[in-house]
Parts: sequence; structure tokens; C-alpha cells
Amino acid sequence: MKRRAQSKTSVASSTDFFSLSDKPSLGRRRALLAAKLKRQEQSTTSFDSSTGSYTYTDATSLRKTPITFSPSPEFMKTAKAKLKLIALYEDHKCLWNQRNTDFFNFELKDRIWDAIADEMKADSPSGFWKHMIHKLRYKVGMERIQEQGAKFSGESPQPKLFYSDKLLFLNHMFDREGGKSPRELVCL
Repeated sequence: MKRRAQSKTSVASSTDFFSLSDKPSLGRRRALLAAKLKRQEQSTTSFDSSTGSYTYTDATSLRKTPITFSPSPEFMKTAKAKLKLIALYEDHKCLWNQRNTDFFNFELKDRIWDAIADEMKADSPSGFWKHMIHKLRYKVGMERIQEQGAKFSGESPQPKLFYSDKLLFLNHMFDREGGKSPRELVCL
């Protein structure tokens, strides 16, 4: 039985080729990433080191002028403000726990960050508090690396940050050796 050679050329025009119905699905992961990038393009938070102020602009906001937020240095140096921010962050597992069902619900996370910003200081941009939590997490991560280096070299470790114990709920992100749960790490 002989098969007929089928034509390799397409009959569809160039406009039909890119129709929405023929467009392959991006998949959930890529679609969520695309939505996040689109949202990040519409809103920006910038820091001016000379004045110490944060400027927040959002293209989806009804405000035409950017919001300028200048926290006093004394406010962010207080332990009370940092501990309150950490407690609010810990209460909302969808912000930090990747296994949470709402971890990829970006609209919910944005609303939560707005609520945290209002709780911390009225009319403050949520981007500032996101930045602060990332700074605190980074400092704790660096402290853990320095502790490991001190153990390896036999030096005495530097004094601990006062809030590092409050971030123990993030232990599962720092533990790269095994699949220990955060509860097991706290008990050790």
C-alpha cells in the first residue's frame, strides 16, 4: 500500500496563524509569572538615599501623583516596629509558605500587604514593608551563614540579632541539608 505524499505547506494565512484559538496555553506557572510581571510593570517603589524617602507609584491607582513616604529613622530602629512587622508577616502564611494554597494568589497577597502597611503606619506604601521584611530575612540569612563559617573556622560567632528567634518559622527555607520540618528544627 502506497501512501500519498501530503503537502507540507499551510493553507492558513498569516493572520489566521496567530489567532487566539490556535495559541497554545502558557501553562499555569507561566501564566502566573506573566500576571506578576504585568503587575510589577504597573507599580514601582523607589528609594531615594539622599532624602531617605520611598516613592510609590501605581498605574492602576486613581491617584495621579506618586505617594511619597518618609519613615523616620527612629521609627525603623525601634525593636517594637520590627517585631510587629515580623508578627504580622508570620500571621499570613500565604506570604512566605510556598505550600500554602494561596501562595500564588497575587491579588490576595497584595491586599494583605496593604493591610500590613495600614497596620504599621497609616498611608504608607506596601512596597516599603515588603522591602523591610526582605531586609530582615536577608540579615538573618547572612547571620546563619556567618555562624556556619565561624563553626567551620573555629572562631566565636558574632552576637545574634534580637529578632532572629522571631523568624524561626522560616527555618524550612534555610535548611538545605534535609527535608526536616520547621517543628523538628525548633525542637533540636
